[in-house]
Amino acid sequence: MAQVRQLVLRELEAVRDCCQMPTPQGAFYLLMKVDTGMDSLRLAKLLIREHGVAVIPGMAFGLSDGCYLRIAYGALEPESARTGIRRLVQGLRSLVSGGE
Repeated sequence: MAQVRQLVLRELEAVRDCCQMPTPQGAFYLLMKVDTGMDSLRLAKLLIREHGVAVIPGMAFGLSDGCYLRIAYGALEPESARTGIRRLVQGLRSLVSGGE
């Protein structure tokens, strides 16, 4: 899991300009705050529909002050994690920079 966590963090560096995320310490997920006016449910739906990547909206955890996404990676093999995180990065780039 440590290998997958490092892979995920490395890939997510590409969106540090539009997302804030603390480094997880042993967890199998991370919470990301996305700099957008969209709510987390809408963003999660768009990521699933348009980019084929599933995340959990922060609203499910009571996070409603901003757009938070929970990204789980604990059960993934490295190649699956790489593919999913790259889709997520591409989706965030497209949706957040697209003025949504």
